Amino acid sequence: MSIENDEETSVPAPRPARRWRRRAAVGGVLVLGLAASFAGGAVVGWREALRTDSGRAPETVTVAVGSAAAVGGAAVVPDVRGLSRAAAEQALADAGVPLVAVDLAEVPSALLPGTVLRQDPPGGAPFGGTVAVDVAAPGVMPQVGGRLLTEVRAELEQLGAEVLVDFDYADGAPAGTVLAAEPATGLPLTPQVRLRAAQAPASVFLSELVALTGGGSGGKTSLNGSDYDQSVQVGSKAEFLLDRGVQRLTATVGIPDRANADSAATVVVSGDRRELRRVTVGYGRPQPLDVDLTGVLRLTIEVDGDSVVLADPLVLGRPEVLDRLERR
Repeated sequence: MSIENDEETSVPAPRPARRWRRRAAVGGVLVLGLAASFAGGAVVGWREALRTDSGRAPETVTVAVGSAAAVGGAAVVPDVRGLSRAAAEQALADAGVPLVAVDLAEVPSALLPGTVLRQDPPGGAPFGGTVAVDVAAPGVMPQVGGRLLTEVRAELEQLGAEVLVDFDYADGAPAGTVLAAEPATGLPLTPQVRLRAAQAPASVFLSELVALTGGGSGGKTSLNGSDYDQSVQVGSKAEFLLDRGVQRLTATVGIPDRANADSAATVVVSGDRRELRRVTVGYGRPQPLDVDLTGVLRLTIEVDGDSVVLADPLVLGRPEVLDRLERR
């Protein structure tokens, strides 16, 4: 699937909704043809000849509407959602709602321009003097890159779009944020939008991977009175192949509680011979370790001093890469 990146596309400023009140028509007369009433209910069909300034051929709209009803003498507002603007006006007029009382607003939407999106009051309510009707106007794809998926989805659904989501892992992208969209930012909004969102990285304990050198699996360990289920013991040096698919290494590094009380060490973490992190630990003084391993092929952990353990050492990265790393 090819999805355009939308991070650098300029976005036209959103067009404010235009609202106006229908005024009584002066001049031409709109002719309504009433069909004969049938037993069990009256169905009214009408034709409206719509002319534009461009001289387009007349458009014929035919809508079936029940006979106008009243509650306590007041007209009942019909449900016009989903109708075209012209058909909605016809239905309201047929129900006894004067067009001068119809308050129309154009709202950017993914739906066909002119389609009625919302109305107030809803269909079936007594007419109270004014009916507000929102109709669809052409919209543009908003800026979505880097935003929360939940926020973007809600905004697009509010605009009438059907939202499809594909999840993918991206180095450094927070889980649940939008990476890209189709259509891209600034393009015309379509009824269906596809988003690509960042998923959380997969993880595996470093102690489960086969080391190239050193790196004995120490199983359970204790550091400064805290117990850990997984550990990697490093005497002087340990190396692991990561296939450039790991994003981070997290662990607690320290001297095991069963070691000599005067034990101490300096730990250097490198990626492809480039130093990434250096920490000094002592007995009863473990240190947290959080190292960015993006793009690293070979991980090297070197110790100057007494043996240390990496407690609960977790590597996080692309699921497909972690799946192919050699396990113990």
